[in-house]
Order: sequence, then structure tokens, then C-alpha cells
Amino acid sequence: MRGTVVVAEDDAGLREVLLHVLHEAGYQVHLVSGEADTLAALRRLGARCLLVLEARLADGASEAILRTLASGPGALPCPVVLLSGPPVESRSANVVGVLRKPFELTRMLAMVRTFCPGPALPPPPARGSAPVSA
Repeated sequence: MRGTVVVAEDDAGLREVLLHVLHEAGYQVHLVSGEADTLAALRRLGARCLLVLEARLADGASEAILRTLASGPGALPCPVVLLSGPPVESRSANVVGVLRKPFELTRMLAMVRTFCPGPALPPPPARGSAPVSA
């Protein structure tokens, strides 16, 4: 699915902000919580999406998700952008970027666009032209 982002973030406020910003940018957004929901969404969507993942989900879920994506029969080549407060290092080949909190939404959106092409935007109207009314 072109322009699809899965967001796994445990902070409800940040999750809603990400949903709004990504939706306004034209992305299809799936909010998930926990390891099982995240992996189910990624398996359903396949490798044609981007995962925005809180680096420190409860109970080590983030590490488990990254391990599952990277190896074994259920491996998915889904790119992952980690969201983190303290610095993190990930050895997962799936991790394509890390955003340290607090981050600028424009920076987050630029990173998402780099790894997940959004829907094509309509061309701007020609200069000097007015919208056509029916």
C-alpha cells in the first residue's frame, strides 16, 4: 500500500498528533499498541508500509518486534523509524532512522516521506488561472 504508515507509540497524545499530521499529509495511518497488534498489522499490510515505532514500548515489545521483522519465517523487509527519548542504538537492519524526542513534526514528516512515498499530490493550478466551477 503506497503511503501507509503504522504507528506504534504508547503515549496517547503523541500518537494522536502523529495520526493527524500523517493523515493531513495524505498517508493512510494505522495506530497499533503492543507487539501482537503491531505484527498483525505489518503482516496484513506487507512490506509496503513504514513502521514508526516507540523504541521503548512496555515489556520489551519494541525489541521483540524488531527481532521478528528481521529474522525467521515471518521476517518482513519493512522499514522502521524509531522514536526515542534517550539515545538508542539498534542493530536491526530494518531501522532506517531514529527521531529523538522532542522532535520537530516537519523533520518527522520529511523522514517518513524519504522511506514511504506518499500519495501523489495534485499539481498546483497554473499561475493566473482560477478554479473552474461547474
